[in-house]
Formats: sequence, structure tokens, C-alpha cells
Amino acid sequence: MRNEEGVCLVTGGAGARIGHGVSTMVAARGLHVVIGDTDGGATQQLATRLRASGHRADAVDLDVCDPDSIERALSEIRGRIGTVRSLVNSAGTGLELPAADVSTPQFDRIMAVNVRGSWLCARAVLPGMIDAGGGSIVNIGSVHKAGASQGYSAYAASKAALVGLTRGIACDYGRQFVRCNIVHPGAVVSPEQLAEDYRTGATPSHRRFLAERQMMPRPVTPADIGKVVGFLLSDDALSMTGSEVWADAGTSAMLFDHRSPEWSMEAGAAAT
Repeated sequence: MRNEEGVCLVTGGAGARIGHGVSTMVAARGLHVVIGDTDGGATQQLATRLRASGHRADAVDLDVCDPDSIERALSEIRGRIGTVRSLVNSAGTGLELPAADVSTPQFDRIMAVNVRGSWLCARAVLPGMIDAGGGSIVNIGSVHKAGASQGYSAYAASKAALVGLTRGIACDYGRQFVRCNIVHPGAVVSPEQLAEDYRTGATPSHRRFLAERQMMPRPVTPADIGKVVGFLLSDDALSMTGSEVWADAGTSAMLFDHRSPEWSMEAGAAAT
């Protein structure tokens, strides 16, 4: 599939971080981007800005937890624009609580958005992709899939499940030339957040993360993730399906923190 063919649906595409970066960079590669989100105002604003920059972009109301909402959005896209040949499941939610403190509704919610929502959207677009001769799906995972982090058990479980879904879709539909891959971002920081930090002189936790938990001490931006996603959607990645791509500045490949004040060999020895 050439970049200019078909429509690319980006769920959660109006988000200030990853969704925004994905929508922007995918549009810059020449795809007709449809931004699907529950925040109608932000969705329309982003689509308007992209069109003003010369890109093809539209917006639809879309709740990934609601099958009827997904079908209404796809019906609108098919009627006004065309067949969805690319899907980016970037809608997601987070939760930071120890496992025993997570309520059943909280656990159900994170699974509903991060896993069930991605499956519902993929299920809805797959028939059209197959009829059109193929397509590409990119799911947004997380560096938390690589290892444990305190307070993120439910979130990590949802992203690990998304890897299984990615591989399963790739296996089920590879013969129909539908590819499915997953990108694992690290700590993503928006340019606006960085600018505000420098303006105020703040030293937030993410700057400490850059120093201690990444091999490269540079922020991972939404545009960085968008460029990786754009590559996976393109013909340049035709041989890739069922793949995990880490866009985390090396976090997942590190064993220990750099210069962590909480841990040293001496402190560890003294504690045993």
C-alpha cells in the first residue's frame, strides 16, 4: 500500500502527547488522517490545523469502548472519505496504584480502553482492509511491557495483553496482506511541557527519568513516536508484521538506573 492510498484512522488522535504526534506525522507522510476521539473540540481543532498546513485530515467522534460508536464513525468515514487502510490504536488510559489497591472497576476500565478498545477497532476495520487487498495496524504499547515498575501492574498487564493481540492479528490476517505491529514508547514529553519546565526552572520527575532511566538523555517526543508509526504504516515496512518496536531511548535495554540515589552496591550489601 502506497502512503497516499486509503484512510488512516488514529484513535485517541487528539491527545496532547502520543495521539497528537502520531496524527501530525502520519499526515505529513501523505496519508489522509481521520482523528477519532471523544474530545470533539480538540479533534476538530487538530484536523483544522493539519488542513491549514496542506495535509488531508478529518475528525470523527469515536469512543473505543463503544462498538456502536466505532461503527458510526466507520460508516461516516466510508461515506465521506473512503476505506480505512491504516489503523493506529493510540487511545489509552493509565493507572498508578499497587496491585492490591486497584479496584475491580479500575482494572476493568484500563483493560476496556487499552485492550478491548484496540480489539474492537481492529475488528471493525479488518473486513474493509481485506476487501481492499491489505492494510496496516499499529498498536501503541509501553515500555512497561519490558519489566515491572512500582504501581503499574494493571497498566503493564494491559500493554502485555496488547502484544498478544498484535501477534494474533498478524498471524490471523498475514495471508490477506494485513500487517499488525506494536510500538513501545518510553517516557514521552510534549514540547509544550518541556518549554514550560525551562521557563519556570522546574526539575520535574521526567527530567530525572531522562538522566537515570534512558541510555540517551534526550526527551522522547510525540513526533518521535509518530515518525516510527508512520514508518510502520508505509511500504518501507512491508516485511514487518507481528513485530515489537521499542521507541524508548534505550530504557527497555537497561538493567539498572544510572546514578540512582536509592540503590548502590554498598547500600545493597549493607541491607543484606
